[in-house]
Order: sequence, then structure tokens, then C-alpha cells
Amino acid sequence: MKKKLYTLAIILLFFAIFSALIFRTYNNVKKSREINIKLIESNKKYEKLKEEKEKLQKELEESRKGTNKEKFVRDNLNFKKDGERIYKIVDEDSKESQTQKKENGE
Repeated sequence: MKKKLYTLAIILLFFAIFSALIFRTYNNVKKSREINIKLIESNKKYEKLKEEKEKLQKELEESRKGTNKEKFVRDNLNFKKDGERIYKIVDEDSKESQTQKKENGE
């Protein structure tokens, strides 16, 4: 009877150790999957930022050379070229608010 009891206790002990090892392995696999997903996302962000950096460096080099200055002015500063003059494009809402401020004496 004692032999069966010892055998049963040893089997339960090995089963507990085996289940703990399997549980730890499962958790490690799960964490590694999550880390891999985060790594893939960060690599995508890195590539996107790298492309943006190259684009900005190219734009900086062009601006230093003096090319595309008119394009920069039109696109980024909201100006329009008409013949030899450059006009600033103003929205109607901002025009109205400026005239109201002038009328109110601000």
C-alpha cells in the first residue's frame, strides 16, 4: 500500500513539474510572438521615417542649391505666382476677422 502511495506521489510531483515547464514554455512563446509583432511594427515605422528623412534631405539640398524656391513658396507659404508678381492667397474667413479686428481697434 505504501509503495502505491509513494508511486502516486512521485507521479503527481512529476506531473506538476511537467505542467509548470509546459506553462512557462507557452508563456515564453506567447511573449516572443508579441515581441516579434512589436518589432515588425517598429521596423515599419523606422522605414517610414527613413524615407521621410531622405525626402527632407533631398528637399534641403534643393533649397540650398536654389532650385524649386517658387514651388516651396507656393506650396508651403500659400503664395501664387501671376506673371512677375507673387500674391498671397488669403481665405475669406481670415480676411473678415482681420477687418473686424481693425474696426474694433484691436
